[in-house]
Amino acid sequence: MWLATSAILIGGASALFGIWFKEKRNDRNAIIATCITVAGLLVGIYATWQNSVSAAQKAVREEERHQTLVGQLETQRDQARDDAQESSSKFTALLSGASLNSLVVRWRFPDVGKNFTDPIYFSQSGADAWMVSDDETKHLPRRVYDQLVGTFHIGDAVASVLTTVARDQDNPSALFSGDLEKVSKTYRDTPDEFDPLEFESFVHYDGPTAPVVLLPVNAGADGLLAIGRISDDKRPLRGGYEPDDGLDMAIAAAYSYGFESRVFEDGSDLVIEFRYDSLSLKSAFHTNNGGAPTLVWPDSFNFFVVPEGFPEEGNYYDVFDERVRTDVNVAETQSTLSLIPNGLEAAAIHFDVSGSSWQPFVEDWGDLGDNEVLFEFGEFHAVRVD
Repeated sequence: MWLATSAILIGGASALFGIWFKEKRNDRNAIIATCITVAGLLVGIYATWQNSVSAAQKAVREEERHQTLVGQLETQRDQARDDAQESSSKFTALLSGASLNSLVVRWRFPDVGKNFTDPIYFSQSGADAWMVSDDETKHLPRRVYDQLVGTFHIGDAVASVLTTVARDQDNPSALFSGDLEKVSKTYRDTPDEFDPLEFESFVHYDGPTAPVVLLPVNAGADGLLAIGRISDDKRPLRGGYEPDDGLDMAIAAAYSYGFESRVFEDGSDLVIEFRYDSLSLKSAFHTNNGGAPTLVWPDSFNFFVVPEGFPEEGNYYDVFDERVRTDVNVAETQSTLSLIPNGLEAAAIHFDVSGSSWQPFVEDWGDLGDNEVLFEFGEFHAVRVD
């Protein structure tokens, strides 16, 4: 406003100067011109002031409209948040009373590197190549073939990953015997010459073959799910089937349990996955209160990996109940754990995981004798993330 007014005044002053100081001035005409110029100045100043007032009023109205809109949006946001919290509470209440009928466990390890994944790849490819080369397995139905391959993978690839992370080692090389470096070099430098069957003659997996993951379940962590060990998930063979020796025995062993497991690479990450149906979950659930697993987990908890040595008929919860805490913190995220119950992606729960703390489980015999290390295990900490 002040800039426009100044311009009008300067223009008016220039006009007046021209009127009164020109040669051969006619006073009567000069007075008339002065009146007209002054009137124009006043009208211009008034118009400028009106425009300024109108702009200010418009700005006030826009600010009021903006504040009204912000208030409406905040009200809608608060209502949406309240509705979401209410829905979440109702959903949690619903889940807490619902049975756990199936479960997918997905444990992801980021940026593990080829030193970690190469031995696992060799192990899996060796088993796959043996299956393909065996004349007897070529005639198996696809479903039987896949189940048999999956069983071999549990005994080496899955087992090597779980054992390595439980022991907090950088890679699983220590679990293999033979010239792993030579096989890795051949695979990387001359992949066309790499023969998985020849690998079997150079390197062999010597680590534990039946590790188990122990996951707390239910809001109060009053039970454990024993995940990954075939002997914990026994299924009767159909129709009293009696296998013979050789391949028949291997097929029977492959169908003596129900869960599925695999290890795969996803970009630079390594992922281990378990899939459990209702029968397998029933076998996997351990508690001392006679309850059942539901679709709710604690927001934080300890969980455990036992590579080997746990008694075949032992109750995991009786052994680990004092170690199952639900007030843990994750100092540094080293992996992520996802739990998908009953095939409900909407109910999937994700956790940041830190660990492992490798430690012995000691039986204190007191006055009866020396303490005894029954087995060793890795302890991990998990905290839920939204």
